[in-house]
Amino acid sequence: MEKNENLVIKNFLVIKEATFDVKKINVIIGPQTNGKSLLAKLIYLFREVISETLLQSVNKNETKKDFINQIDFLFNQYFPNYTWRDKSFTIEYNYFDLSIYISKESQKRKLNIEINDSLLSIHRSLKARFRKYKLNNKKEDRYQDIFWDFKRKEILENSNFSKYF
Repeated sequence: MEKNENLVIKNFLVIKEATFDVKKINVIIGPQTNGKSLLAKLIYLFREVISETLLQSVNKNETKKDFINQIDFLFNQYFPNYTWRDKSFTIEYNYFDLSIYISKESQKRKLNIEINDSLLSIHRSLKARFRKYKLNNKKEDRYQDIFWDFKRKEILENSNFSKYF
């Protein structure tokens, strides 16, 4: 199954406007300092959010607000706010039916981060499944590994979730 993944950027750092459809293999050609590395970094960030950050949030039983705060934290780690503080921009990442939207208005200090209902639904569903899994698989000596067992059995082997990870 080919993944449907794209990135839409407006006025972020050196990129004035771009729509980038991510394929299995991508070749980006252009002069220095025109945003090639920025595109790669944004894709890497969003893929990390969809996979690792989402799973960590499930493991910690975090709320939607906590999950969004983690996205904000990661974004600031990758792109320190002094690089975009006084600018307006929008970035939208779509992966299958999941979407993350990050925007900033020049007069505001904070980022606006939104996740769509599909991503929120997966977050809630995985949290509920993990709580149930923990109740049914209590083993004192294996508690440290229970989330990774859950990930393997309930996520990677489940066609409803495996396409995202």
